[in-house]
Amino acid sequence: MSYGTQADIQMHSFANATSSHYKRDNWNQLKTFCERQGVNLPVDLVEGSLQGVHGAAIALLEHLYEVFTGKKWVRAAGRGVGGAAGMRCRGGVVRGPSQGPAA
Repeated sequence: MSYGTQADIQMHSFANATSSHYKRDNWNQLKTFCERQGVNLPVDLVEGSLQGVHGAAIALLEHLYEVFTGKKWVRAAGRGVGGAAGMRCRGGVVRGPSQGPAA
């Protein structure tokens, strides 16, 4: 299955900014593209990712993996959301919840 072409998404139309207005505009462009391609982009996962809800971005990536590959995402046992719940990234070091904060 093929999804769009390079011309379907114009990278110059995306704003490289941190404000919620521009983030929402970027997501609306992606939503429009996905609708044209017949790809379901769950509103709750997009909104959760926009608002920084824990696990929403991972769940969205898992969903997109399943849509684009046709394969079911298998979570690692005991890891919670997306196999990465509780993991933090500080200073480029990823540590599990039992390891505490990075030095």
